[in-house]
Amino acid sequence: MTMLLEKMETSMLQIRDKMSAEYDWDFVIPPHSRIKQNMSDVSGGGGFVFSDLKFKTGFLANAYHKLMFAIYSNQVNAYVILQSKTKDKKYDLLRTGKLELFSQNSLKSTKELRFACDDMSHAPNPHNVYATVWINTDGSWDDTIDLMKLTIRVEYQELGSVIPYVNESVFNKLKLHTSPLELDASDLFLSKSLSDTMFVCNNEVFPAHRFILSCKSPVFKQMFQHEMMTETREGRVVIDDMTPNVLKELLRFLYCGQVQNMKDMCLDLFKVAEKYDIQMLKNQCELALIQNIDYQNAMSMYMIGDMYNGEVLKEKAVQTLKMHKSTVVPDTETFNEFTQRYPELMFQLYNL
Repeated sequence: MTMLLEKMETSMLQIRDKMSAEYDWDFVIPPHSRIKQNMSDVSGGGGFVFSDLKFKTGFLANAYHKLMFAIYSNQVNAYVILQSKTKDKKYDLLRTGKLELFSQNSLKSTKELRFACDDMSHAPNPHNVYATVWINTDGSWDDTIDLMKLTIRVEYQELGSVIPYVNESVFNKLKLHTSPLELDASDLFLSKSLSDTMFVCNNEVFPAHRFILSCKSPVFKQMFQHEMMTETREGRVVIDDMTPNVLKELLRFLYCGQVQNMKDMCLDLFKVAEKYDIQMLKNQCELALIQNIDYQNAMSMYMIGDMYNGEVLKEKAVQTLKMHKSTVVPDTETFNEFTQRYPELMFQLYNL
């Protein structure tokens, strides 16, 4: 989805993707024969019940739920009480789970579990009760088994939300229209009249004026204040990290307050504006980059924002990744680089 981010008068209905996650719980147990003997000697056949267990991570952490697990002489029972829905949230446990049997950290057997559901939507706190039973008919639960792992899978969905002003925060943060140019020097743009310095880029020469450059860029001001700097002594600044076209547009902005071909040059000018601390130019370039963020380039845009201190660009990239995480398909190199540089962010986005 492409949004008109240059307009304040943009609203949006946002519907998030359905989320699903696996939750597992480990139960450390003594040898099977010892369990049966203890039950026979003491309880007369009653089981061992782990009750009121609660998951502390993921979306279940904020939902009403309980996990109960009961161990008997030759079977295990599992129960999950799960809030069915609220005004704006819905939870559902998938009917298939699994029970894994381990011996000394080695997986010995996996059992598929089928949960039956009892609808308790009429209760004061609407919920569902899910129950399953596994019976040790094949004898795979023997004295070598020292751990059982129960795994369930839960789906979660939120009601869509209405955002009245999609771009309000973007404009507030970039403050594009609050600081007009203090000095209009368009008559001197690329003019040799009164020129006291020049830029040399790929054998092309651009006349310039120290006073104007110093007024618009703290970096240029610092450069020209020091008599020992080569640029000051020789009256020439050699540029080797941008093309002549980009340099020309940089000077156009400093002299005239505008840029031609912003769409094609916004990325290069964004980097240059950061280097020379020209905040107004950087803001305009950042907005142009934001307008062109989509699910295919969101990862690369986040990395550019991180490298060149574009906090709003990073924020918009994360919003795009969250909205389209099921369809984000960057090239393999970008995906791998993003994963290596931002593992925590990838974990939050994709629950890796």
